[in-house]
Amino acid sequence: MQRIMRGHITQTWIILLVLTMLTMGAGYRSSLGLVGDAAIMIITLIKGRQLLVHFLEIRRSRFGWLFLFSLWLVIVSVANWGAANMVHFLVR
Repeated sequence: MQRIMRGHITQTWIILLVLTMLTMGAGYRSSLGLVGDAAIMIITLIKGRQLLVHFLEIRRSRFGWLFLFSLWLVIVSVANWGAANMVHFLVR
């Protein structure tokens, strides 16, 4: 069982590492505009969900907790994306 868990955690860690590299790459390409910002937020959402499910082990809790935390991630991400893009429009 320990071997399975280690493999699972390692696989999740590698996924998080790759997603971090993708966000860094998208962040350096600031010419992508709204699409780039959306891509970064979607990748961040996926990373947050991975952390919740695999490292905090919310997947083993009741359905309501996973839904509540996932909804919170979506709300914060959309609000962040909207605020960041509002600044782009106000600066122009």
